[in-house]
Amino acid sequence: MIERAVNEVLLVQSSIIVLWLSDSLTSGLIAETIIL
Repeated sequence: MIERAVNEVLLVQSSIIVLWLSDSLTSGLIAETIIL
């Protein structure tokens, strides 16, 4: 049970990191486009 809970937490954390990275990349691209 404990291992399963840990795996679920890691999955949630990694998905949050992926969302955050793609979000920052997208806003970075938008900012570069506006600057150019």
